[in-house]
Amino acid sequence: MGTAKGADLGGDCCADLEERVAELEATTVRKGNRKVNLTISGQINRTIMYFNDGSLGRTVAGVENRVDSSRFIFTGDAKINSRLKAGFEMNVEWAVGATSDKISNAPGFNAAGVSSVGPNIDGGWGGDGAVLIRTSNWFLEDKDLGRVAVGRINTGGPVATIDVGGIGQGAASRKTLISNGLLFRNSATGGLSSYSGTAVVGACVGCNRMEGIVWESQSLGGLLLRAAWGENDIYSGSARWAGEYSGFQLAAGIGIEKTAGNANFQRDFSGTTGIAAPVAGLIVPATGLAGPGSTANQTIVGGLTVQSTGQSANTEWAWSLAGKHVASGLFAQGHYQESDFDCAQGKQWCDKKSNFWLIQGGIAKNWFGIGETAIYGEYGEGKNGTYFLMSGNPGSPTTSSAVAPVGDRGHVIGFGINQKVDSAAMELYIAYNRYTLDSVTDSTANFGIKPAAQSGQVGGVACAAGAGCPSAVNVGGVLNNNGPFQGIDSVIGGARIRF
Repeated sequence: MGTAKGADLGGDCCADLEERVAELEATTVRKGNRKVNLTISGQINRTIMYFNDGSLGRTVAGVENRVDSSRFIFTGDAKINSRLKAGFEMNVEWAVGATSDKISNAPGFNAAGVSSVGPNIDGGWGGDGAVLIRTSNWFLEDKDLGRVAVGRINTGGPVATIDVGGIGQGAASRKTLISNGLLFRNSATGGLSSYSGTAVVGACVGCNRMEGIVWESQSLGGLLLRAAWGENDIYSGSARWAGEYSGFQLAAGIGIEKTAGNANFQRDFSGTTGIAAPVAGLIVPATGLAGPGSTANQTIVGGLTVQSTGQSANTEWAWSLAGKHVASGLFAQGHYQESDFDCAQGKQWCDKKSNFWLIQGGIAKNWFGIGETAIYGEYGEGKNGTYFLMSGNPGSPTTSSAVAPVGDRGHVIGFGINQKVDSAAMELYIAYNRYTLDSVTDSTANFGIKPAAQSGQVGGVACAAGAGCPSAVNVGGVLNNNGPFQGIDSVIGGARIRF
């Protein structure tokens, strides 16, 4: 019988093993401690987008869908006792050059809506992008009293369309996240106005984030309450309810956001920073876009309003109703929103409400066995959604900034398909929308013309203070901003996959 021999463990075996263990420790993701549970999740949401403004059509591939953007999320929690737990959330977004709210037909931009002048924090066309922190906060949660979080939070407040049909990726209720960069063309002159799709759909209600504190209740028979405060001073509150009765899924919500007592609060309706390149019919002050608290001239683009000074109050509210018949898959949903502005400067222009309503309906059923297929149509209408930023008012054009609302009425129609793939946590979607804007009734005598006693640029041509610069704007005696306007068609198709 042969003799069994043990393995040779002499020499440098142990040193090699220790080196390998050290290498594994250095390259393996480890939890910071064993007390807080950590979860990493997220999604990728990319599309192909097409638009046509009546004169110009473009198709852009690889566009980030800003309705529900690509991101990764870190969440964690730890149990303190039988009632209380602590935790955190960090929501990180990768900002890229081509996004659905930047796709633009304006001169000075490439197809992705990235300006050819000035810096781009997201890396611009072909750039690598940049990391943005959407939310970052810690929380304490009681099983009865709810959760309190402190840090960077979603402002919440106004409740846009509650999506019981599962169509939200293409059928955005906050359509400014798709249409903001597209400017309407004047039908008579062919020139671009300063109005974008936001002129039709109004503000992106409930889209803001801030540094603050938020309380969220536990579910009370399907009712969820929320209240937040921050940034000296922004207040918001909302109530949402969802339940199922007699074979129907039902949901409702209402909320409000109010800004008060902060003259230096910067308000951005679209989530973008405007443009620095002149557009025919669009007044661009020479100083460009100024930061919060500045009294310098601001850059404007249709529907986008950035106000640095003079805003004493701003209230937005919205409510939503939604229902779905479970057996048939038929559903209907929609919302109404309203914005009310009260400006310290030029109040005769500012104290005016804008509103928008949207209704969507269709059928959603699992016909193919892979997940629900939703087919839908939608219609929306907005009023007084256009805002024009100028310095002061015609009587005192060098005073602090003021917002001038203009009478307008816009419409949006659309239809599309959304296909869920449950086994891959994926959604495929394609959506068509057409935006139309009625002729605008100007609230001032010289809307679209730079007020006297201000220097700046119109159509890229500098004009002297006091000249008024009307010629580059008043093309053939017709202001581009006064219409009539050509419609804008857009198609967005893509997929979201979650992990």
